[in-house]
Amino acid sequence: MYIGFFGKGSYDLVIYLCTVLRNLQYKVLIADALGDDLFSFLYSSDTDIHEVITFKKIDFIRCRKDFSLSDIVSQHIQYDYVIVLSEYAKSQLNSFSYKYFVTDTRFINVMQMLEALKQMDKIDGIVFKDATESVSSEFIIKHILKDDYLTKLFDEKKVFSIKLDLINSNYYINMQYSGFSNYRNLSKDFVFVIKSIVRMISKKEKSAINKAISRAKEGVIFEHSILE
Repeated sequence: MYIGFFGKGSYDLVIYLCTVLRNLQYKVLIADALGDDLFSFLYSSDTDIHEVITFKKIDFIRCRKDFSLSDIVSQHIQYDYVIVLSEYAKSQLNSFSYKYFVTDTRFINVMQMLEALKQMDKIDGIVFKDATESVSSEFIIKHILKDDYLTKLFDEKKVFSIKLDLINSNYYINMQYSGFSNYRNLSKDFVFVIKSIVRMISKKEKSAINKAISRAKEGVIFEHSILE
């Protein structure tokens, strides 16, 4: 299954998501086509494009911004989930089983999101990070953008807010220097988003997801499968 995370600022969300999927015994690959070098701690200067790097039992590859999903598919068919991080990939959109857009609440990024979404026929979820009491996802969609489609997504509970949180930010910054281990103090908002997306894409029961998240938050990540 191929899942696209578009926009910026999705690195930490995707990593947390993958730790949970791994604990649900899925094989997962993160394909980084953002080119922001936020995963630079993983790679040496001579790491090839599409060369698989494994860190904390999660597989990563770097892709060009103009990546071809078919190339990724042909080389990495052994995974249950290939999660692609991309700023926007218009020519690839129909190839994804699920599509999510991640942005913070800065006005310029919100407007860039709106322009990108106009080119998409469907989006499965929108995540607003660093929301505040006065600038929430509801405020942005219903009072600033006033877009019918986004309002419909909001009413269908496919729009998520993660409030500005110092601990979340610390995890995100530390991740860029030394990778990740546990995230036991991640905010309830953030954990709720992870649970919601995992439930949507895996159709697993809540009890299994909760157990997988609980273990991942403590830094416990299983091998690809306990049956292998």
